[in-house]
Amino acid sequence: MVKEENRNKTLDTVQQMKKTVRKWFNRQNSEMQKKLIDKAGHPNPFDHGDAEMVSEGAMYAVEYYNKEGQ
Repeated sequence: MVKEENRNKTLDTVQQMKKTVRKWFNRQNSEMQKKLIDKAGHPNPFDHGDAEMVSEGAMYAVEYYNKEGQ
């Protein structure tokens, strides 16, 4: 961009876009954190996704122990 005026307009636009994205991301991130904290504090026994993850994690330790014992 040859004209300084155009450079300044472009820079201002980019800065404004960055602010907007940061605001949106921070809002989304804080909402997600609240949901995770609520979920961690009160796990749902009928949440099959969480139960499956816990099951897989427990089996990993057992399989590792068995493999080391052999």
